[in-house]
Amino acid sequence: RIPILMTMNTNFEILTETELPTHCTSEPMEICWKADGTLLAISSVDPVDISIDKGCKRRTIRFYSSETLEMKCTGRTEDGCGKILTNILSLPDERGEIGTHTLAWGGSEVSELLACVRRKSKKSRDIIFLEPNGLQHGNFNLKQFVIGDEVIGLTFNNPSDLLAVTLRNKDTHSRGDRVQFYHRCNYHWYLKYELSYDQKHGRNMVGGIQFDDINPYLVMVTLLSNNYNNAISTSTTQENIEYGKPNVNGQIFTEWRQYKFAWDTSTTSYDNTACVIDGNALNLTPLDRAIIPPPMFAHQIQFDAPIIGVACIPPSCCHVEMQQHSPSISIDSVLQLSNSSLAFCILNPKPTIKSQSSNTESNKNQSSVAKYSPPNIVTTFDLTQCWGNPSLLRQFTIIKVDKGSSSSSTTSTKTRTIDFMDVRLLAISCQDAHSASTNCFDQIVDIIIRINLNEDSNQAVQLIDTNSYQLEHTVLRMVHWSDEIANSKAVGGALIELTDGTLFEFTSSNNSPGSIIPFESEPLLLEPCPWIAGLLNVNNNESKRPLIFGLSSRYRLYNGEHLLSDGSTSFSLSPSYSFISHITLGSRSQLRFLPLDVLATFDPLAGSDHLDPNALGEGYEPRAVERGAQIVSISSFKPMVVMQLPRGNLEAICPRALLIPFVMGCVENGKYDLAVVTMRKQRMDTNLIVDMNPYKFLNNGGAESLIKQIGTSTKNGEGLDLLNLFIASLANTDITQWKYIIPSWYKKKQNNMSFEQTPFDFNTKVNQVCIKLREVMLDAEENDGRERKFLQPILSTFAKEDPPKLESALSLILRNALFVEGDVENFSRKKKKLLLLGDAAQNSIRYLAFLADYELIYDTALGMYDFDLARAVARNSQMDPKVYIPYLKRLTELPSYAAKFEVDVRLKRYEFALRNLIKIPLEGSDDQNSNGPKSAIDMPQEHFDKCLSFIEKHDLHRLGLQLFPDEKPQLYCSHKTDEETTDRNYRRCIMLSLGERFLRQNKAEIALPIFLAANPSCFDGAKRAARACGDWKTYFACQPLLPQTIDDNTQEAEERSVRFHAVAEEIAEEVASGKSGSEFRKEGYAAAARILLDYCQDYSGAVSMLISGELWFEARRIACLCLRENVEINNLRNSTDKTKLNLSNELKGLVIDAAKTYAQSCISDFETRAEIFINANNRYATVLNIRRKVKKDEAGKLGETMDDGNVESGSLFSMASTASNASILSSMSSNSVATVSSVISAGAVSSFSIIGEDESMKHKSKFSKGGKAKKKRKPKRERNKMKRGSEDELKSLISTLKQNIVDQEYASTISETIQFLIQEQNQSLALETSEAYEELFNVVHKSQRERIEADKKERFELERNARLEGLIFEHVQLGCEQEVNDIKCHKLDDAIIETLVFFQ
Repeated sequence: RIPILMTMNTNFEILTETELPTHCTSEPMEICWKADGTLLAISSVDPVDISIDKGCKRRTIRFYSSETLEMKCTGRTEDGCGKILTNILSLPDERGEIGTHTLAWGGSEVSELLACVRRKSKKSRDIIFLEPNGLQHGNFNLKQFVIGDEVIGLTFNNPSDLLAVTLRNKDTHSRGDRVQFYHRCNYHWYLKYELSYDQKHGRNMVGGIQFDDINPYLVMVTLLSNNYNNAISTSTTQENIEYGKPNVNGQIFTEWRQYKFAWDTSTTSYDNTACVIDGNALNLTPLDRAIIPPPMFAHQIQFDAPIIGVACIPPSCCHVEMQQHSPSISIDSVLQLSNSSLAFCILNPKPTIKSQSSNTESNKNQSSVAKYSPPNIVTTFDLTQCWGNPSLLRQFTIIKVDKGSSSSSTTSTKTRTIDFMDVRLLAISCQDAHSASTNCFDQIVDIIIRINLNEDSNQAVQLIDTNSYQLEHTVLRMVHWSDEIANSKAVGGALIELTDGTLFEFTSSNNSPGSIIPFESEPLLLEPCPWIAGLLNVNNNESKRPLIFGLSSRYRLYNGEHLLSDGSTSFSLSPSYSFISHITLGSRSQLRFLPLDVLATFDPLAGSDHLDPNALGEGYEPRAVERGAQIVSISSFKPMVVMQLPRGNLEAICPRALLIPFVMGCVENGKYDLAVVTMRKQRMDTNLIVDMNPYKFLNNGGAESLIKQIGTSTKNGEGLDLLNLFIASLANTDITQWKYIIPSWYKKKQNNMSFEQTPFDFNTKVNQVCIKLREVMLDAEENDGRERKFLQPILSTFAKEDPPKLESALSLILRNALFVEGDVENFSRKKKKLLLLGDAAQNSIRYLAFLADYELIYDTALGMYDFDLARAVARNSQMDPKVYIPYLKRLTELPSYAAKFEVDVRLKRYEFALRNLIKIPLEGSDDQNSNGPKSAIDMPQEHFDKCLSFIEKHDLHRLGLQLFPDEKPQLYCSHKTDEETTDRNYRRCIMLSLGERFLRQNKAEIALPIFLAANPSCFDGAKRAARACGDWKTYFACQPLLPQTIDDNTQEAEERSVRFHAVAEEIAEEVASGKSGSEFRKEGYAAAARILLDYCQDYSGAVSMLISGELWFEARRIACLCLRENVEINNLRNSTDKTKLNLSNELKGLVIDAAKTYAQSCISDFETRAEIFINANNRYATVLNIRRKVKKDEAGKLGETMDDGNVESGSLFSMASTASNASILSSMSSNSVATVSSVISAGAVSSFSIIGEDESMKHKSKFSKGGKAKKKRKPKRERNKMKRGSEDELKSLISTLKQNIVDQEYASTISETIQFLIQEQNQSLALETSEAYEELFNVVHKSQRERIEADKKERFELERNARLEGLIFEHVQLGCEQEVNDIKCHKLDDAIIETLVFFQ
């Protein structure tokens, strides 16, 4: 026979066929199709070839194309030698039913590999993988393989991340079938779960395994009874067997079981130890101490059977010592094994406790991570003691752990040992098929197991109690509460979720039976969530509602009925940090944080105005992560998040959301060393340590604790380095206001901490902290007896202060170098120089130079006048020794005060330099035999001239006046400021110099009192200052005090009088022009008239000044005063023979004529103002609407508004007409608005001509000017760039409106003019002026009223139209509208109006 391989369609028509190689027909042949149908694999046994295989049968796997049935390749080894794979296994010889196979083709998740079985040895089997090209691509060894086991089935799920391996032992009566589920991660296949079926529980043979096509983690397993084999052996044909029906030789029963897997990202204990299941091994990695990527681990615990579940102790049951990382006997985890037993692991057990595990010796190996004590197996418990069929139990959960000692123990309370621990567990049990119940609902099993830790106990473990609670639905997930603080509900309670999302709560007290009640505090989840977590008390506040979080199989994160995220890979609940964290899906994955306190008070029914928790960012800024990452753990003891990336590797990060609360907690609890180390490691600003509570840090022991913990607890100078870095990072700012804002939820959580800070000046924070730290460090040095222990941090405090106290720092270095507490001058200069050049002093100077500039330190040493110290500083700088050595040597040789003077001048310390300059002639005056000056007033004239020159050069007059007291002068001063003063002294010279300086600085008002305050006063300088500042009263007050000779002749007196009158007239003109500093114009003219009248007896000039100031009544009074004075009138209209009466009448007539002329000009001005105001007000209404529209539409382009023809046609003013008031009067045509610019159209004549005008330029464009002389362009006239309707035009219109009304001063002048005209028999002109003003008043009022009413009417129409159209009307109001609306003319005096009534 020739084997034929053919493909057929659904009508069984042959499509393709080919011949297969000869194979052994006695051996089974297997065919496996690739998922996409492009390839198929055939496993067959080749005939025996003695020459090659020496008589051994060899099974070969061949790959064929599904279209042509052409053989593509043959399974070969992966070493590249081309050797065909050997020891490939197929189904056992006696088996060959439908549904069993040993070939499985995976999908793209495992690179489309073909899985098959290979015999490695008699006790071992391998699963190998073949690529589509036939080459081997990896393998793994089957775990828990025993002699007699054979692989009868391989099955992949759709994503190909799970591989189900079915094992069957030859002795089916004593050992049932097993199904192992392997998961692939990091190129390693983990045995994650094993289903074991034995004879005593009914069905022990697997009939078939099938993964669901939609849900890849839903698997169906069919079971057969042991009679199935007997039926096969006694039946002649396969057709005689009918599943589920009785056979003549016995009963055949079938049973199907459905398993749904929900893979947890990680299982971590409270001490942040990650547990990874790999067959019968539990891989442990302490993530707080080491980040070891899987499949590697820090420690491994071996068990007798594969692990199928891990239950860690809840945080609420942890012992206090465990939270503090101190050794204590405590349950760490409980493990469920596939052999129906539980294994108990204890953390840090005593060496005397005997382990009940057979693999104890192998578990005693120390961990590869230093200072890590892994848990050990204490004992195991057989579940058959408490439940009939333990294979039905799942999801074991620890809810309570009680520790106690036996009654026979006589140990005292302080040294009491733990003799036993009662562990309370909850588990879920599905309904047994053999039970009489007809429903398929689950049960909750409550188990209490006692672990005896006493060596004298007969039983290591014993069952205390078992209870079961029937539910009316199937349980999806059961978890313990995540509360860290033990309370009555969290301890001994659990949260149960049904498959429809309904929540139940299990509660219990002590060891009494519990109860299951509906969870009424939280509505059911919107969809079933395989991953849930619950928190009863948020921030230990029982008044807030519990929080339930769930992550659905569609990766939606819920908080009860509220959707927190529509795409999250995983989440973690962290009560210690008071947040829930989750990683979002999408192109930009983020690690986000939501405060629990806000979620506990969040009301989803409050509307859109209520705070959305997804938008919360207060203290919880998100962190960008790699897409597909999942949260492994969040440590409760370190600000660290461990994530597993899609490639399988681990990544530990410290986001700000964890760092900030962690550091704040350390600072509040006084753990400054941990806070500083963490902040420096994570590059945080250490100012937070002070800024959280400056008062506590400075006054309540914060600084002392910081120095004690950091400065004394660390070794090798690390603590001093941290102190230096902490001091260097200080800044005069409060970073809790902008950088690290203290969240409100943190303040509520730390309710026992006081965040209400005492008012603190952060502008002086650096200086206050430096002073406090320096005091603490100096006290610590004094108490410890170590002088130089904190030398560098103390120098850092000096250098950090503002301004830096480098002088104090150098003094400290000098004192430490000389080992003297007192005066350093006790040492000889030679010994002092040697000590300053020593290593101790030089090292300190180098460190100080690291904090500050060498040049600044050198100048500070010079400023101390310690030239040996300056030389020690300059020795390590980059200064040239040829420069500083001679300079320091010369200073040493100079007298003391002279050297100090030179140093102060070099350092620009001019005040110190002046003090030392004054003391130069006094040096040695303390000697009784010395003939030098005894005080500053005894100094030589020449030296005082030097001092005065130095004072004037550096503006040191104030210090000079302090150094030279006001005593009777002994010598004259060479500073000649007052030629007529004969009694001079040094102090007066300094004051006169100060007055002259203020005059040069145009500060005459300051120079005037200084000149007069000199003793004696300097009237010449006072007059110059008085005239410069416009103080004419003081000027003329100083004039009579000028020294005059007694025997003055008449000619000299006349000349002096002429000069005086000329000066008086000049001053009068200056005062009238506003130089006197008066606020009102009329006051200046009145003062000028007063000067001319008092000091020049010029009546006509005084009257002219008063007329210029519209002071009609005063001018008339002066004119009448001329009659009463016996004054000779000279040069009056070139006539000397007129009488005094004629002069008075003439001056009075001038006043009346000026008043008439002014009244007539006012009438004309009123008409002009009225016209301008009306035009400007109309244009203002138009521009106002334009600006409102621009502001409302936010167009930003005024040109679009200007294109409206209606706006342009309605305008009465051109663009330039709004620039000034004069242009408003011009009646310009609309053509003057803008000029039309010439534009060359694209469709016009071409710009290139073949034949140009110039014969030599024919090849160029006629617009090209190459080779031709360039013509000079005419300069364009500058045009007014103010656009119509712009903001500038609006401002110009407002200014025009304000300028064309009558203000208070103008109205007062008009009232005085009308009153004067009435008194001077000019009632008609007065009445005409009043009527003209009244007309202006009415025009302004009417124009304003009409514009405001029109604006209100237009606004009303717009609002009504908007409401009719169903729109919302928004009125836009500019800021200038109210100001313009208030513009009006002032009224005349009521007395004037009443008077004019009688003359109408």
